[in-house]
Amino acid sequence: MTVDKNAPIGVFDSGVGGLTVLRELEKAMPAESFIYFGDTAHVPYGARNPEEIKKLAIRIGRYLEKQGCKMILIACNTSTALAHDLLSQALSIPVIGVIEPVVDKVCAQSLHLAEKEALMNDGMSPVGVIATQATVNSSAYQRMFKKKSPNQTIHLVACPTFVPLVEAGITDGSRVETAVDAYLTPLKEKGIRTLILGCTHYPFLSYPIQRFLGDDVDILDPAIETVQRGKIILAKQGLLANGQKVIRRFISSGNADDFQKGACLFLDHPIEQVEQVVL
Repeated sequence: MTVDKNAPIGVFDSGVGGLTVLRELEKAMPAESFIYFGDTAHVPYGARNPEEIKKLAIRIGRYLEKQGCKMILIACNTSTALAHDLLSQALSIPVIGVIEPVVDKVCAQSLHLAEKEALMNDGMSPVGVIATQATVNSSAYQRMFKKKSPNQTIHLVACPTFVPLVEAGITDGSRVETAVDAYLTPLKEKGIRTLILGCTHYPFLSYPIQRFLGDDVDILDPAIETVQRGKIILAKQGLLANGQKVIRRFISSGNADDFQKGACLFLDHPIEQVEQVVL
């Protein structure tokens, strides 16, 4: 099957959080077209039944493939944890999740740090991961670290109020500080040196999180590594766009006006139009 190099990249998330991946996509690959699908009719995913999340992911993935996408970036840790393998099997285009690229990044950094100083746990300091309850329950990060770096100690914490705060446009202030203190105190006490923001909504809270943990803790946004992984794959396949005609579509399964208002808070540019598509 011949693939058009100027075909769009599909990006999907439960809501506006996946726009962190989209921001990186726009920076790293400005010549690319994209279709962003925010499943706001079902946000948040974190407390939903795993089987329901899998069905939603498959439904969205097939829709994006039918729209002519040449690649799909799952801009959602919960969907990646539960449905990445299913989507890869169900679709005929590359599917990239947000977990493996950032784990690879952490493993590379851990080896570098171990060479410079004697750290805990066989030369590797503990890594913290904050995520939705569904992602924590899936054990996806634990399995990936066990595969990539068996001796790495990781500590996971579910942060159920973070997504609703971000979706409401609340990214700092007393409510955020209270939640950050409650969720991250156990990780701070564990002496983590690296924190993975294991939900694409969480980078919008990176400033209060960094303030609480201090500058000695490295905070990693999986969006950056995910987009770079996608760029490498497209380049190897000769499918990087030439920018002749860039098309950018925003789609919401819920109220389009609400999505548009929320998205404008987190992008560097306004969104002129949002389509509503109920799958």
